[in-house]
Amino acid sequence: YNPTTHDLKLGTGAKVQLSAGTYYFRNLTLDETAKLVITGNVTIYLTGVFKTATAAQANVDSSPQSKFNAPSEMAIYSSCSDATAASLGYTYCADVDGGSGFSGAVYVPNGNIRTDHGGNVYGSMIGGSVSNDSGTNFHYDEALANLPGPGNGVKITGWRQVF
Repeated sequence: YNPTTHDLKLGTGAKVQLSAGTYYFRNLTLDETAKLVITGNVTIYLTGVFKTATAAQANVDSSPQSKFNAPSEMAIYSSCSDATAASLGYTYCADVDGGSGFSGAVYVPNGNIRTDHGGNVYGSMIGGSVSNDSGTNFHYDEALANLPGPGNGVKITGWRQVF
């Protein structure tokens, strides 16, 4: 954590655990194979970007198998816009890349979200636009409908499961 910039950056292979609570950062980035371990209901507010690199995992438990927790245990709300992302040197406000795994809800109403190169998203991603460039799998958690915060009231209007 950088107290000057308010960025939380997990370096390659790093592992950070957040206990239940509310956290405020500018950017949250996970480098290759980094793990963000959640041990309770966590809400993260960002003014900048959320980015994961190749094989990073967010919202995993502490077991060696890196089992994903319930998506409804972590919510990320960002006020990022595309102009904000560009000013910080990023292309997207939220970017889950390179076979990363993510379990939670991401709410970025004023910015673009990208998922790329496979991987799995357990939960939901809501943004100005959401692009799935290379077949990331999305798995929706119905408990997210009860999640408090600015994203509540969002409902699924269509669904298609592909095998």
